[in-house]
Amino acid sequence: MTALLAAAALGMPVSLPAQASAADPQGAYASVHDAQAQRLVSVVPESAVDPMADDPYSFGECRDKAKLPGKFGVGYAFRNRFESCMVWRASMDVSEKPGLPAYGGATFRLTLLGHGQHTGGRETRFEWELDEVDPWGDWDNAKKAVFTLFLECESFGGAKCSSNAGVYAYPLADWKLYRHGGVFTLDASGSPKSTVTETGKKNPHHDDDVVSYHQSVARIQGNTWASGSHRLGFRCDQAKYISRGPGGCIFHQVDPIFHMAPVSNDAGEDREKGYPEIRKHIETAVDRTQLTYPRLYGKKIPGKVGTTQPLHRFYGKRTKETRSISNGSRTDVNRECRRYEAWRYSRKKRLNLECDEYPFAQTRENARLVNTNKATYPRPWSFSARLADGDQNGNHGRTLGAWMTTDHILEDDAFWIKLHDQPLRTTSSFTPGTRSAPRAAKDLCTHKELGGAYQCEFDMESYRFPNGTEQVWVIGPEGDVLTRWSGRDGSWSPWKSMSGVATSGVEVTDERGRQVRISVMGTDGNRWHNDRSANGTWSGWHR
Repeated sequence: MTALLAAAALGMPVSLPAQASAADPQGAYASVHDAQAQRLVSVVPESAVDPMADDPYSFGECRDKAKLPGKFGVGYAFRNRFESCMVWRASMDVSEKPGLPAYGGATFRLTLLGHGQHTGGRETRFEWELDEVDPWGDWDNAKKAVFTLFLECESFGGAKCSSNAGVYAYPLADWKLYRHGGVFTLDASGSPKSTVTETGKKNPHHDDDVVSYHQSVARIQGNTWASGSHRLGFRCDQAKYISRGPGGCIFHQVDPIFHMAPVSNDAGEDREKGYPEIRKHIETAVDRTQLTYPRLYGKKIPGKVGTTQPLHRFYGKRTKETRSISNGSRTDVNRECRRYEAWRYSRKKRLNLECDEYPFAQTRENARLVNTNKATYPRPWSFSARLADGDQNGNHGRTLGAWMTTDHILEDDAFWIKLHDQPLRTTSSFTPGTRSAPRAAKDLCTHKELGGAYQCEFDMESYRFPNGTEQVWVIGPEGDVLTRWSGRDGSWSPWKSMSGVATSGVEVTDERGRQVRISVMGTDGNRWHNDRSANGTWSGWHR
């Protein structure tokens, strides 16, 4: 915990940046309200090895990680769903009266570190520092103006929270002379559930989970000028299947990702050695979907990190009806194992086998819900069933359950599965048509049989046609879709570009084996499609 810092920081006045003026020290970044930064954004955790590491940011590390859009503005960084930070740069401006141009003031940097709670209660702890106060303009007069820092809690949809932070009011000269900082807590204990989230959407969670949405608000106010405010959102809950205690709080902007990549620990042991058969089943389900049971042309299975189709938690022990759905999912999956693996299924007790399913029974994409809710999950959305070692199945189920509890995955929360040791990424928002910079060699993979160079971040996708030929797709070094196909004699064509600039892997669907369609996410955030006709020609990319 960082104590109040009071080191002298005497410095000389600094010249304004080239694009600024005395009347507008923020130059091109005149608006201190950064709408992009304040909206709820979906991000991935920084830690790819241990997303639950209890590893808070230091102030120095936060300033390195939280990138600002320019000289002024706000930047965020998230270690995981329990550790976050924010850096805000702006100016405390002084004018004769409200509405008149500023004649002087000082720029500043505010750093805010956020610490969530696993099970210790519905409160979030923050540390703050305000430093790098640099004067500009008529400092002799401006330094006497008083500016006040407020560190508050804002709640949504009828929820409540309180802040124990003080109100920090000092003349600009004192803000410059000392490095101010401290610790405060935003407490949501006893708060009712929010009826809506911070984006105004209806709260999707069950009433019993008591989910409330809040924001830490940092704002600075002067006598004649407000330097604006910035926010860091968090979510609190008291779900009994997560914690029997007083609940906890998380930074829910972070995409929950269940890591199954084979990452070794310090002892050199494979972290996933407890269930290699389960991992292989899931890898086949999301990467080689056409090889899974039940058979279905163009079959699609959700949940892979980097795609737009997550899994959603389903809590099957809440009511008699939900228990019936969970049991029904296992019944449906066992039927498929018995159908496709009859000989092994008849000896499953002797061989210590269990019928493993993916997506998991504790998701809303489980076999029973996919089979019965065709409005939400129309074909070809489906599931995969395979016989696997019973001990490994149990190990994996316990590991998944423990992760959901620790990471506060509530019912209806979206999450993804990460299978490969690939870099995590956020959703792209580049200008449509902009070609990506070529990837560095370390980010490129080569297939051991088909050769070529493609982005390791996105897996190779393949499709086998009824005549036995096969076609594969990858994302090339510059983001275009590359493809290769086999002939009936087993020979393969050279790699060919299908153009486009993709920010996701290729997904393949078909219409009962007749028309094949591939699709990718474009740089404009939309999904683009390319259709193959019966004679083998392609339509070209279209939305």
